[in-house]
Amino acid sequence: MCARLGFLFILRLLLGKLSIADLERRVGKLLAIKARAIISPYPGVGIDIDKPADYDFVLPFLERKEV
Repeated sequence: MCARLGFLFILRLLLGKLSIADLERRVGKLLAIKARAIISPYPGVGIDIDKPADYDFVLPFLERKEV
């Protein structure tokens, strides 16, 4: 994963100089998507989407325009 993210990305992360915007841009570029971070005090907001039922569950949230 470090090789995919790049040396400077990892260095900035380790030095505490990586911004959320930097993270969104890099992940977006790697995956060819519009990536956005979700800032939340609740760890349960993160889920894996690895089954069709998971995708069906999150699709309404992805289609919302206020994101």
